[in-house]
Amino acid sequence: MGQAKASEVPADAGAAAEVQNGNGAEFQPYRVVSIEKTDMGEQAKGAWYEYVVDNGKSAIKGQKPGTKREVREHAERFVSELNARRGGRGGSVWSPRRGK
Repeated sequence: MGQAKASEVPADAGAAAEVQNGNGAEFQPYRVVSIEKTDMGEQAKGAWYEYVVDNGKSAIKGQKPGTKREVREHAERFVSELNARRGGRGGSVWSPRRGK
């Protein structure tokens, strides 16, 4: 596979308003900050795009084949799911369950 073209995250990527989760803690919601066409090499078929989502503390890059519209819809669903996980109960989704 070919090397993907790097995307730059804009300086204001974390400029989204803070939101409170179910525990009253504030967090910056994730949002889609860029979608760029990328070259995945000769073995990849069709158009590929690299998308970046950011919340001001961390950026997540993903790659997906399809049209730019399809990739934007995917990235927006991904952001919605990330924000729903963070906004409900708070804490890490990887934390062990609390005692019953």
